[in-house]
Amino acid sequence: MHYDYARDPAQGWLHAPSADGIVAESGGKKIFGRYLSPAVYAENQRFPVVILCHGFPGQEQNIDLAQALRRAGFIAIYFWYRGVWGSHGEYCFSHIIEDVGAMVDYVRSGKTGLPVDLERIYLFGHSMGGFAVLNALAAGVKVPKAVLMAPCDLGRRYLMEKDRLESLLSSKKNGYFTLSHPTALEEDVARHGEKWHFPALADKLPKETAYSFIAGLQDTVTPPETNIHPLLQKMQAAGFCVDYTELDDGHSFHANRLALAGLVTKLFLQEF
Repeated sequence: MHYDYARDPAQGWLHAPSADGIVAESGGKKIFGRYLSPAVYAENQRFPVVILCHGFPGQEQNIDLAQALRRAGFIAIYFWYRGVWGSHGEYCFSHIIEDVGAMVDYVRSGKTGLPVDLERIYLFGHSMGGFAVLNALAAGVKVPKAVLMAPCDLGRRYLMEKDRLESLLSSKKNGYFTLSHPTALEEDVARHGEKWHFPALADKLPKETAYSFIAGLQDTVTPPETNIHPLLQKMQAAGFCVDYTELDDGHSFHANRLALAGLVTKLFLQEF
């Protein structure tokens, strides 16, 4: 067996594991990322791809999960949305949804030059990245599998948790983002918050996609009972292929990173 998320790759490869930066385009702007590619043991070998979508504002990149996925035989790609961490353009929640779709299109186009299995391009989203993935899928992005880890129901905050929304948006003042104007994020949420509410997405999400939710029982940032359970119940009732796992941890799962790496790789390997 060549690939194991918990072990470094065995010697004897044709091409060693590799990594490099990537430059994609979304909305006419450059967005930057990085790929991690596994060892190649056979000519014409192709690999499934997991695109990892970070949260708000993006300090947690889950790069340890990307490395675990690479060891397990996936090409892992993580990237930065428009207007944050050096990517060009202006940051807003509408844009990050579009950026997810743009990155899927970029990988599917073959422009990466990587040995991609085009039938196995998957999405992973943490927190606001989970919000972006779900909304991108509801907007028409097609992938066979999506893993949502502690996803943030931004629409719920707009509709029912105004104080929590204000607290979240206050971090825009720290200078991470390039905004079109000071109240751009608030205006973006006001325009789209109702349709972004997770239960409202159930009728738009593609049923051909398999969904996995990962929740933290101690998560006070995106508690699963308000951010996952209402959508999960609607999806289960509608016959989606969906599963749900709880870990006894908080929003970033700091105490369970090894268990998390095993869980995430297992969830994607289930698609083989």
